[in-house]
Amino acid sequence: MPRQIPAIACASIFLTSLCPFVGNAEEQQRDLRPIVMVSPVYPRKAASRRLEGWVAVEFTVTADGYVEDAVVIENCVRENSPTPIAECKDNPGKVFNRAALKAVEKFRYLSGPPVVGKRHVVNFELDG
Repeated sequence: MPRQIPAIACASIFLTSLCPFVGNAEEQQRDLRPIVMVSPVYPRKAASRRLEGWVAVEFTVTADGYVEDAVVIENCVRENSPTPIAECKDNPGKVFNRAALKAVEKFRYLSGPPVVGKRHVVNFELDG
């Protein structure tokens, strides 16, 4: 079973199987094992405004294991709150997108047949 990647710079990355998004049938035919996973840099603007959230990214994994064509498919931004479930805000919904895309574009997977439609969720949470 996949495990959570450790948090770095107040941001954590979750493997697809631990998130609400699951890969497509093509992905299941190829054992997509990550060999490099980069944690995103927490945007200063978001940290100063005490914002948390997540970004779902969809991309292609090439035969050489590189990430291409990464796009944001969904995101959620919420204020850090003592309540366990805070409401997502539409504005500023894009505060984490760039950091998530930059991190995912640095991921590397074992070589194998290309996979289109791989999904990965990057979670942003403040410490304390």
